[in-house]
Amino acid sequence: LPTAEDAANVREIAEYLVRVCFDGFHFMFTFIILAVFYLLAFEIMRNIRLVDREFVYLEFLFLLAIVFVPLTSLLMSVTDLVFPYALAFHVNIILCGTVLAIQWWHANDNRRLTCPEVTGRFAKNFYVRMLIFPLTAIIGIFLDTGNLSQGNFLYLFPLIAFIWLSRENKDF
Repeated sequence: LPTAEDAANVREIAEYLVRVCFDGFHFMFTFIILAVFYLLAFEIMRNIRLVDREFVYLEFLFLLAIVFVPLTSLLMSVTDLVFPYALAFHVNIILCGTVLAIQWWHANDNRRLTCPEVTGRFAKNFYVRMLIFPLTAIIGIFLDTGNLSQGNFLYLFPLIAFIWLSRENKDF
């Protein structure tokens, strides 16, 4: 925060405000990513009739991974270092999305776990939606190692794809 002595320097105040706004956008964007993961997990649970031990263990693993998303996102936003901070964020997103995809695959493979109304088209569409974030994180790792990083804003594309694919799924 600029001091009173620096108040005359408009440039420093403007830079400070830009940093604060960027941090606010970064926080909101991270919250949106968490909200999408919540919606995916909610959609899984909405279509589950029964759970077995493996399903519960996968849910615990997902919860363990999702807890670290805000921390790795914060570390990524406060530094320009790709290793380990940006890499940790992308690996965390890969882990969260992959665990959800495995959980859905496990539930759908054991048809006794899913509701009878779940169609093959719905299951496939939903599986694809869960793989969007891990694939984006892999692209983010390649961009970060090539010093082409765009921060969390890379994840704007999967959000748009997620909304588009969820509108396409009208059969259940």
